[in-house]
Amino acid sequence: ELPSPIFSTLKMIGGMTTPISMIFIGSILADVDVREIISGVNIYILCMIRLLILPLLIMNALKLLGFSGYLVGIPAIITAMPAAANTAIMASKFDSDYHLASKGVFLTTMFSIITIPVIVMLLN
Repeated sequence: ELPSPIFSTLKMIGGMTTPISMIFIGSILADVDVREIISGVNIYILCMIRLLILPLLIMNALKLLGFSGYLVGIPAIITAMPAAANTAIMASKFDSDYHLASKGVFLTTMFSIITIPVIVMLLN
């Protein structure tokens, strides 16, 4: 067990990671024109694959293997989650297209508001 001062310091640092990554993505998207964020067919295809097709494939594959209940629901819902904020951070770190990564994080998060309830309804 870690001493209390070290543990509380690490806990505070860990609590800052999500807000800092959201600020980072927001600062990237602030430089991008709104029309550019919502344009492009490829990103919508990616969102559909990530948020609908993969969870449905996982769900059906697990049901075919004889699993039910939580053993089907949890993997399907986890697969239906939006792209992590780390996607944009890693793209920036490795000199890749961090604008596209930020756009993907933003759009998958927005679409997941609809797709996650759909996946949950299909599980029932």
